[in-house]
Amino acid sequence: MFNLSHFDCLLETKDIDFTNLKDIIPCFKKILFKEKYTHVVFKGGRGSGKTISVAKFLLLKCFDKKYANTNILALRQYQNSIQDSVKNELELLILKNNLTHYFLIQKQNITHIENNITFIFKGSDEYISSTARQKALQRDKIKGYTNVSFVWIEEAQSISESTLDVLIPTPRVQGLKSRFFYTMNPTIACDPVIKKISLRKNAVILHKNIFDIPKKYQNKNLLEEAEIDKNNVNFEHVWLGKPLLEIQGQPFLNVIETPILEDVFKPVKYLFIDPSFKGSDYTAICVCYKSRNYINVAGFCFRKAWNNCVIDIKNIINEYKVNYCFYEDNCLGDVVNDVFALEDVKLAPITNKENKINRIYRVAYLNSSLLLKSGIKHKIFNDQVRYYESEVSKSSMFNDDAPDALASCLSVMGY
Repeated sequence: MFNLSHFDCLLETKDIDFTNLKDIIPCFKKILFKEKYTHVVFKGGRGSGKTISVAKFLLLKCFDKKYANTNILALRQYQNSIQDSVKNELELLILKNNLTHYFLIQKQNITHIENNITFIFKGSDEYISSTARQKALQRDKIKGYTNVSFVWIEEAQSISESTLDVLIPTPRVQGLKSRFFYTMNPTIACDPVIKKISLRKNAVILHKNIFDIPKKYQNKNLLEEAEIDKNNVNFEHVWLGKPLLEIQGQPFLNVIETPILEDVFKPVKYLFIDPSFKGSDYTAICVCYKSRNYINVAGFCFRKAWNNCVIDIKNIINEYKVNYCFYEDNCLGDVVNDVFALEDVKLAPITNKENKINRIYRVAYLNSSLLLKSGIKHKIFNDQVRYYESEVSKSSMFNDDAPDALASCLSVMGY
């Protein structure tokens, strides 16, 4: 059993009614109040109470002087506006529990006035339309936050491995063990958060669904929705928290190949190069742009090293009038950029830290509106994409160069 006696005594001196805030779903409450757990993952389907349990706990902690003059970082991978954050959830709890006199609610932050504890709401990749460089700079800003006592990552299934690499080791509060909470419904079994946290000491991962929690905490309206959705193909993911069926096996198998028509509005076009070091692999080039509610993809594979494809790639850039060009710089550094600069081609390096299979399957799930450009010169690329799966034969058709380039290109686009 967890001991709240000291905390209860502290709260009672404030003459505030904390009955509702302290009424946290027992399975979550037991873990939240055990400080030995520095990394806590609450995962599962819709309506299980993950979010509101963490929100209540963090609001309670604002009244604990132990955390005075610290910050609580509420993070998402993508946050285009403050409305995308958990700020609204916290505001509603403050209003419902008559705590407005104790908190200063501003446009971007919420601060407990007496203890000077501030909720900071941020996106790791602040704007979905940001360039790769802007996203990298945004992630680096996370390092600048000091005196962070708690980190809450909502919708953590969208968080990237590169964000976790920046976030977890960042120094926190002197004399306090900073704690990390992840609330999520993973879309893939090999989710980067689950993979990373499961290897850490003093970590706990709890899976709960709306059907698992006591009836008093179950939302009747959501139960009715779940009953209606029982025959829906995504029922087990949405309500039971199981990985999506669509991202198992060959995730791109049903992607359509078609001639691509030019958009009269001249969409922004992105190019990504997955360079090969030797002729036995393919150097894969992918051009992507959004048009007419579809993501158009023109892909090319050359069975030669990247430095023997410079003119080919330059011709592709000119043919498609590409706006932004990127390449995977893993182990290559600035060499690729330097070589292409001789042809007046500017490239931006991207370091992919996320597991390749995770990235490909994640992007496949997030993008069901892909169109592959048909044609002889695109056949090798298209075949590699459409017949890709994580465990495949050694046949050259099933190389992962093309799906890796496609996943990377869509990632830099913000998908």
